[in-house]
Amino acid sequence: MTKHKNWLIAISAILSCAAGPAGSDSDQASFQLRLPLTPVGAAPVQRIRLPLEVLIASKSDGLSDIRVFDGNGRVVPIARMPNLPSPILNINLPAMPILGPQKALREPDVTLKIESEGRVRTVAVDGKPVADDETSGVIGSLFDTLGHSGDIKKLVLDASVPEGQPVTFTVEASEDLKSWRSLGEAVDYRPPGGAEKDLTIAVAGTLQGGTKLRVTWRSDAQLLTPVIVRQAMISASRAALETGAIRSISATAPPLLDAYSLEFAVPFAAPIQTIAVDAKGGEGLVPIQILGRNTMEEPWSLLGQGRAEASSSAISLRPRPIRMIRIEADRRVGGFAAVPAVRFGIESPEIAFVTSGKQPFTLAVGHPDAADVYLPIGDIARANPSAIPEASIIDAAIGTLTLSAVSAGSAPKQTIVLWAILLGVTVLLAGIAWQLWSNRNTEAQTPG
Repeated sequence: MTKHKNWLIAISAILSCAAGPAGSDSDQASFQLRLPLTPVGAAPVQRIRLPLEVLIASKSDGLSDIRVFDGNGRVVPIARMPNLPSPILNINLPAMPILGPQKALREPDVTLKIESEGRVRTVAVDGKPVADDETSGVIGSLFDTLGHSGDIKKLVLDASVPEGQPVTFTVEASEDLKSWRSLGEAVDYRPPGGAEKDLTIAVAGTLQGGTKLRVTWRSDAQLLTPVIVRQAMISASRAALETGAIRSISATAPPLLDAYSLEFAVPFAAPIQTIAVDAKGGEGLVPIQILGRNTMEEPWSLLGQGRAEASSSAISLRPRPIRMIRIEADRRVGGFAAVPAVRFGIESPEIAFVTSGKQPFTLAVGHPDAADVYLPIGDIARANPSAIPEASIIDAAIGTLTLSAVSAGSAPKQTIVLWAILLGVTVLLAGIAWQLWSNRNTEAQTPG
């Protein structure tokens, strides 16, 4: 019986070693990264936007391994700050004319011959069409968004249109003035004798910092007077990039699997909001898909799609923690001539903490077994969240990450732990079975 107890004790020890944390999550020394945190003023609750260094060091989904310790080493209450609505900016943009050939008809004389019954019998036009190169004019307007980033909601056009003729305006966007995507369309009609008024066009799209807008117009009939566009006003929400909510970090990728495929393990747990893939082999433009999964057993799922260029725009992804990423180039093109560079956009949320403890305060992160201890924001702050003052924390610069190829070692720690437990228990159970079999053989061979 004593031997069986010893085996049970051994099993318990293996389970404890495999599943137990390296250190208590109430001990700041057991966290990988610790940063000084300085309250500003005497407000009892203050907030911080988590630095990029913290996001990279986090080991758990949902950033649950974050703690704030006071000067006595005690954990102080923390809460996730709610996402506040982005302010809407109204931006005036001057119009730049787009010139091009116009089809025109020079008509010095028009003669109608009408029968006595009042029906038109013949219409004779004395004139000739003007060749395209004989006349040119404004066929559209270009607008520089002046480096603004964010979601565009509407465009208000200050323009003059002919009386009595419906005119259709189309709004498009581009980053390279070659590839255009449609944002919206509207029809303007000015009654004969009616006053001019601004045209509001509902649009839906994203400005990416270097976006240009193009407004063109058309009519079912030849316009009697030209359309004149003076300026436009766009209403856009400030991008997370402008407010600091999205932080960017560059990374060096492992070797390509082939000219069309690149796979790597994601070395952090924070959700990826955007990814940019910069072509480094002079490929020009390469259409790509971004795929992701969390374990080797899962199939790849589509996260986003876009294109790789020498200096690519960020591709928006479905924001969720992901452990492995695969970049696939369209096989209808030549693929990658060299390993591309990768840039991640990671959401940087804000947290609030109670400042009633002894200073100095320490922000700690990087404990794979830490439990989620966030409280509802209303439990620690009675004030409007937007009125909570911001504390000071060092936001250190982060170098380029080095990404590793996807392998069995890319599996989450929980999976490795479960396999370790299973293997250890299997070995011990085999030992117990062998011990029981040996005891029975010994008893059978012992004379009665």
